[in-house]
Amino acid sequence: FNVPQGVAVDKSGNVYVADLGNSAVKQIVAVGGVVTPTSTVNTIGSTFAFPIGMAVDGSGNVFVADAATSAVYKIGAVNGVVTPGSTVTLIKNGFNTPNGIAVDGSGNVFVAEQSAGDVKEIVAVGGTVLPSSLVTVIKSGFNSPDGIAVDGSGNVFVADGGNHAVKEIVAGGGAVSSGSSVNTIGSGGSVPAGIAVDGSG
Repeated sequence: FNVPQGVAVDKSGNVYVADLGNSAVKQIVAVGGVVTPTSTVNTIGSTFAFPIGMAVDGSGNVFVADAATSAVYKIGAVNGVVTPGSTVTLIKNGFNTPNGIAVDGSGNVFVAEQSAGDVKEIVAVGGTVLPSSLVTVIKSGFNSPDGIAVDGSGNVFVADGGNHAVKEIVAGGGAVSSGSSVNTIGSGGSVPAGIAVDGSG
């Protein structure tokens, strides 16, 4: 790899890496649900400019935040997995340095816009996002937000790097909105960047 950045894992254990320096997305193939030092590495997308954020939805589709093209792309899964021949679709462009990206259980995609200091949502239709999907600002006022994650209840967690804090956008009824509360749940770090949520929250 060359300056690997975002990492995501699908339900089969395959690992996806935003290989920024090579302008590619790579897949480390799991065997029996596990990757090992001898696992095969596939390039599943090489048309990116500055891939940095990675996420996988429940159907195995891989989402990529490309900071240089200000866009979010989807690598489409077939039978729950992506391959080197999978289709890459531009979902939305016009973001301002999209960095972190996450997908909730309903297929909505959340994007941390580092330069704009906000979190946006690409709203899913029928469980998936499309080029025609609505984009809404969920919350602004962050300072260089980087990593982003969503838990099983729909709460969104943001590594607010410039404010040296981890923040939570609190879901109501399983979803966040522009009216959601924002809590600081961790502070005192230097520049928090990556963030993840386990099955226990």
